[in-house]
Amino acid sequence: QAGTYASEPPVGETPAGASIRAGGLQVEDLQVGKGKAASLKDFVVIDYTGRVMDTGEIFDDTVSRKKPRAFVLGGPPFSSICKGLMQGIQSMRVGGTREIIVPPQLGFGARGAVLELPGCTDALCDPHQRGEVRVPGNATLVYNVKLLKVSLPPPGAR
Repeated sequence: QAGTYASEPPVGETPAGASIRAGGLQVEDLQVGKGKAASLKDFVVIDYTGRVMDTGEIFDDTVSRKKPRAFVLGGPPFSSICKGLMQGIQSMRVGGTREIIVPPQLGFGARGAVLELPGCTDALCDPHQRGEVRVPGNATLVYNVKLLKVSLPPPGAR
């Protein structure tokens, strides 16, 4: 169902063992965590590196910034947290790492995105506008994610 974050079972397997979900989203557990599994409406804290598949250019890296991202899983997409990333985090366990390959229709679509990021120093940053990074249209995205925490959302959490 378009526009939802309903948990969907894998619909296929890639040769490398990554599961393929509806919409072409691919997930591969690099390390299965031992903690609580993330599900819709949970408050999650993640560390991740996001890059454009075709070029390898990094568009966001919370690990190097030492600033994990926290949000309600299944809430509205924002900044570099796209719909495909949210879907790919579902069922991850705390302490686990996962590679999530997001097709354009679950990422930033044909228009791409201009993301406002603190301390942006990557090659995709516009040198005239500090803290912005451009993700090209129709880009397939690759996120390497570590799930740090799963809990009930605090009041007013996004």
